[in-house]
Amino acid sequence: MSGIAGIFHLQTAKPVDPDRVRAMTDAMRHRGPHGSGVWTARGIGLGHRRLSVIGVADAAAEPLTDPAGRLSVVCDGELLDQAPLRAELEGAGHALAGTGSAALILAAWQRWGEACLSRLEGSFAFAIHDAERQRLFLARDRMGAKPLHYALLSDGSLAFASELKGLLANRLLRRRPDPRAIEDFLALGHVPDDACLVDGVEKLAAGHCLLVTRGRPVPDARRWWSLDFTHRSERRAAGLQAEAAERLQAAVRRAMQADAPPGALIDGSADTAALVALMAAASPRAVATVAAGSGDSSGAGRAIALVAERFATGHVDAAVPADPMTLPDLLAQVFDEPFADPAAAATLQLAAAAGGSMTLALGVDGLDLLIAAEPRHRDHARLARLRALLPAGWREQAGRIGAGESAPSRLARRFGADGTLRAIAADPATLYAAAVAVTPPAQRASLYDTGMTSALQGHRAEQRYEDAVRAAAAREPLDRVQHADLAIAAPGKVLTRLDRAGMAFGVELRTPMLDPDIVRFTAQLPAGLRSAGMLRKALHRHLPADLPDRAGAVPQPARWPAAALADAVSALVRDPALTATGWFRPAAIAWLADQHRSGAADHAPLLWQLLLLDRSIRNLFGVGA
Repeated sequence: MSGIAGIFHLQTAKPVDPDRVRAMTDAMRHRGPHGSGVWTARGIGLGHRRLSVIGVADAAAEPLTDPAGRLSVVCDGELLDQAPLRAELEGAGHALAGTGSAALILAAWQRWGEACLSRLEGSFAFAIHDAERQRLFLARDRMGAKPLHYALLSDGSLAFASELKGLLANRLLRRRPDPRAIEDFLALGHVPDDACLVDGVEKLAAGHCLLVTRGRPVPDARRWWSLDFTHRSERRAAGLQAEAAERLQAAVRRAMQADAPPGALIDGSADTAALVALMAAASPRAVATVAAGSGDSSGAGRAIALVAERFATGHVDAAVPADPMTLPDLLAQVFDEPFADPAAAATLQLAAAAGGSMTLALGVDGLDLLIAAEPRHRDHARLARLRALLPAGWREQAGRIGAGESAPSRLARRFGADGTLRAIAADPATLYAAAVAVTPPAQRASLYDTGMTSALQGHRAEQRYEDAVRAAAAREPLDRVQHADLAIAAPGKVLTRLDRAGMAFGVELRTPMLDPDIVRFTAQLPAGLRSAGMLRKALHRHLPADLPDRAGAVPQPARWPAAALADAVSALVRDPALTATGWFRPAAIAWLADQHRSGAADHAPLLWQLLLLDRSIRNLFGVGA
């Protein structure tokens, strides 16, 4: 909903040139077309770009400073359910300095300090400067709906910005690629929140905060919120489903809070139809809908038209363009870092259509992560059940049979059971991390030159998933992998996609499915009920009987012809940005392209990743980075 930026001198309170801060916010003007502001004092500069969703008046303008001039704040995002917090603060004698979320954050900080975070509900990333204590405090919301990047500059100051492009507008930031982030992207399809393609840039993780004091070293960020799967609800299934339906209603109402009418992103699925039903029940005004492909004659197209007719929505069709040739450059411009989520192109198209008529739109993104509906979740749960049936010694024997050459091994291969037998004996965390990877380690390694292998220093992208699964605050195998997904994929992929795509077109995209209250409630469900789709069933309770209960599909951009994609990747070898790093083997990339062009193998996903990586490297560092 906004873009924030700032510069904080770490050693001495030197003046900050306001033009430097303004350059950072101007680089993110798409995040705030409704207003901008820059404030500087000795040792600090804060900047803000405003997209008005709640608090459209000038009284919501930022940066905001308290009357005493001690505290100043900039905030990206919105606090939801503001009334109780506002009443509590005003009842305690706090005169709010404005009408927006920033004024509430400022007053909450004055009253409770860092402990105020537990009282803030919504999606936010904010910075507070304390002139008296010479401190800068950065914080990010529980799930990571709003981004925040920071880095040390060559003059010894610390800079922060909502997006990477805001930091890059500062000429004192050293630009060089981090090979570990390249490994992460090729493995996961996105650069996760504990990595950045620009070496030295940090992303404040979801549910974390950072307190920096002038004259002291910059500490590590501190976790202020975490998800816990260890508690189990004692209620019966019927009661839990009723509670889930009520909580979903409340989450949708919270997500709809805005001064302008919100819309809905729909795809013809029962999930999005139920979302529209919930929104229609909560609003006296008609709900606008946006969809891709609503004009076609497919089942999805008919379902979209039926939803629009049933709820009398003001419908906007966002046709996905047939020509994908422009996508790599657009994705690099919007996401800065390479981003290969298959849903990215469709989300951009929906945001572009929504941005013409609304400032807020809701979707159901993240639901499959929350209810363990991904194929890898089902596979993991199935293997966990098999492991539980076998003593440890038998599991080891199963692995030997699956990998061996004995008669039982040959029989297992004949019936296709050898992979399952090996998986039963494998470490669950390692196996799940491998299932998450979009490009296997061996294939990634085949692309790397010796310089890349050396630069990685043993770094493996899958290690973060393995560590997250093992360290999860969880009791059951499915709990552990979902905990890892909600810590890594939810902020790094799902919420990053919604934030960047929406902000690129001046519209706030929210998903009630990743509302912290819904996430906490779902984590307390027995794993069997969660994986059986209780939350989805509760959502569908709001679906009118005359609407079909059908699954949706992410609209995909037109697939590149094999020759066109191969030629585009072959050009990377001839006009190097990617290979100029010295980290990739040009011959290996050319071989992949030739294999794909001839039809000998389908390397489309990996070639697409290489194309996106090339565009991001050019965009961030220039040719020959």
